Amino acid sequence: MSLQGPEIEANSFRKCTKLKKITIPESITSIGSSAFEGCSLLNEVTIPTTVTQIGSNCFRDCSSLPSLPIPSSVTKIDRYCFKGCNNFTKITIPSSVTSIGESSFRECIRLKELIIPDSVTTIGDGAFSGCTSLYSVKISSKLTKIGQSAFFNCSSLKEIEIPSSLTEINQNLFRGCRSLAKVTIPSSIQKIGTHSFDECIQLDSIIIPSSVEQIDDYAFHKCNSLK
Repeated sequence: MSLQGPEIEANSFRKCTKLKKITIPESITSIGSSAFEGCSLLNEVTIPTTVTQIGSNCFRDCSSLPSLPIPSSVTKIDRYCFKGCNNFTKITIPSSVTSIGESSFRECIRLKELIIPDSVTTIGDGAFSGCTSLYSVKISSKLTKIGQSAFFNCSSLKEIEIPSSLTEINQNLFRGCRSLAKVTIPSSIQKIGTHSFDECIQLDSIIIPSSVEQIDDYAFHKCNSLK
């Protein structure tokens, strides 16, 4: 299907369950909220660099979509944008993006690798929670905030290096990351939140820097391998 006009409005193709292919023309600059939500057979999307805004829930539960090249014109990945796109194996986030919204990639269960460019300064709550196949993550060195539960239940994640631009490890951040064996906490961190490493059962050692002033309750609960 091809489209014309400056905007694809909210809910335009929501739950068009037989729709398989979309080519968005260069006349489009904005894609509204839930525009393609629930298009469960959609497996090919072309988005031009004229598009600067992709709304919340836009491709939510597009479970047949194997990937989606995000154009370099987009500066924000809105909340729940790709939640439940469980056929994604890899996603490339362009260096134009500065924020990743709440639950934007939640439950992308086949997503394996992730590179978050240095342009990104904020990651919302639950952004990658439930990405159970995610094993490799490179985090932006310019992050100022990672929301709570951002990597909750990423059960295949093995290693994480927390950037020195952060001062806090938020609550539930790595809870349920049952394969996590190595964590690097920088000397910029002042607070480790509640349940932040709960059930990280492979974590056998951790160095907490002297900069940490507060460790909340259950921060390392059920880390049964810690020695």
